[in-house]
Amino acid sequence: DTVVLVGGATGYIGRFVVKQLVARGYKTYAMARPKSGPGGARSIEDTRKDLAGAELVFCDPVDKDGANIQRVYDELNGKGVKVDAVISCLASRTGGVRDSWEVDYLASKRLLDCARAQGAAHFTLLGAICVQKPLLEFHRAKLALFEYMKTLDDIGWTDVRPTAYFKSLVAPIQIARWGGAYSTFDGGASNPNKAMAEEELADYIIDCFEKPEQQQRALPIGGPGRALDIKQQGEVVFEAMGKEPTFNEAPIGIFDVIIGGLSWLDKTFPGGKDDSFLNGKFEDPAEFAKIGKFYATEPMLAINPETGRYDPGYTPEHGTISLEDWLKKAATQKDGLDDQLEQGAGLASFANLTKWARDAMPKMS
Repeated sequence: DTVVLVGGATGYIGRFVVKQLVARGYKTYAMARPKSGPGGARSIEDTRKDLAGAELVFCDPVDKDGANIQRVYDELNGKGVKVDAVISCLASRTGGVRDSWEVDYLASKRLLDCARAQGAAHFTLLGAICVQKPLLEFHRAKLALFEYMKTLDDIGWTDVRPTAYFKSLVAPIQIARWGGAYSTFDGGASNPNKAMAEEELADYIIDCFEKPEQQQRALPIGGPGRALDIKQQGEVVFEAMGKEPTFNEAPIGIFDVIIGGLSWLDKTFPGGKDDSFLNGKFEDPAEFAKIGKFYATEPMLAINPETGRYDPGYTPEHGTISLEDWLKKAATQKDGLDDQLEQGAGLASFANLTKWARDAMPKMS
């Protein structure tokens, strides 16, 4: 039997990958933190129940020397288990500067290097299509790992770069279901995407170590059907609910004001001042604001190299569940958002910024 080790198994897409591996009959080992999920709320027993059918190996992938990840491989080898394929769904929980390099680059690189050392045949990285325009720190971290992967000739590899998944679109749908308006920036027409169903993305990721045509390359991939910007998504949702569309529009410039202010504070009060609550505290909030602006304005589509523009027709498709069909289900069926809401889907960057502000307040007093 093919043995597959999944890093980041309790992450959002990692959960779907593990479940699809088990359903497809692979001997699956799921690498998980002892406390996982949003805010570390999931216990070991929760994880065992959630990832039923997989063998769990507990590990914090972020440490000083990589010993934790090495220990996972050593324990498996000690049981006579040789890993054939590794899938890294490891990703920064926040998108913060340091966290991006520690997780998106270093932890995944250690997972890859340990796989090479023990003779695994293939390594699949869960990347992101947005690295084609690397304006954020986690983009640069993922690209650095991709550049390293390209130098390797002792292991097969694939960098899967999905457009988006349905989870990222949940917050405005839930607000609309509660009777609120869809929020957009500058009319909502600047960021069309072809988001994917999570289970169909998981199957595509698994296919990478089965299909030679999906190996030794980066693979941008989106879902089927037409690309929809945020305003078009709102129109689909309201029409499905039989309601007149209502939108709250905000100027995109609000992000520039926030980013400018936080960036100035970061430069004016840099880290290293042990006697100050400002000790390096503005670098990540500035990055969170940049993340918010990026996803509010940039299309989640492939860039056509001939035109240099985002192009829905150039964006490869996979699966059968279109964004439009999912939006209709999410808007009208009671359980339409269950898979996404279970993992705390919503506005992650805003939540991170809010958490920072809350944590900083006692230090400011």
